[in-house]
Amino acid sequence: ITVAMANVFRDQDNFEKSREFFEKAIELQPENIGLLMNYANTLVVFGHSDEAETHLRKALSLDPSNTRTIRALANVGVGLDDKNFADIIEAAQKQDNLSVEDAMHLHFALGSILTKQKKYPEAFAHIEDGNYARRNQYRYNFNRDTQVFSLLTKQFEKTPNVKFDYDEAPIGAKPIFVLGMMRSGTTMTEQVISGHDKVSPR
Repeated sequence: ITVAMANVFRDQDNFEKSREFFEKAIELQPENIGLLMNYANTLVVFGHSDEAETHLRKALSLDPSNTRTIRALANVGVGLDDKNFADIIEAAQKQDNLSVEDAMHLHFALGSILTKQKKYPEAFAHIEDGNYARRNQYRYNFNRDTQVFSLLTKQFEKTPNVKFDYDEAPIGAKPIFVLGMMRSGTTMTEQVISGHDKVSPR
């Protein structure tokens, strides 16, 4: 409940209240890696990267092979010039049976570090490898999705008086679905479409 409250205040842009609840949660579970990372991410969002680094380093000390933490530390500015951190990345890369997800996080971590060092060709190579690893995590099936949206379309055709909770929809109003991969521009497309005076955004 305490963490949930911290997240609620974070989403409401109330940093001080969010911090208050995160600190209470950490008092209760000081070695909870997920909690430490959640708080660190919140600190980054509100521009407190130095504090975030402190919590991420604590999380990494609890589990030096946690590639999510390694990536998060790289994103807040910890680099290969930090000998200890460089050794941690090297050790993580040498893990037996390194999963695709772990490899992805390590590639993105190195991509972030090398970008900050302005070693762009090397950074791009790691970011590209990270994206290939991420792609392998998704088992996308075009035919399956086509069937799902065909069923959705038929369902809405059977329900002409669709109820909208934000406004009383005029007769004949139809929903618009904006679909796409993550970070592909779906939010921007929705905002453009919603700018029309006959379209109500959800």
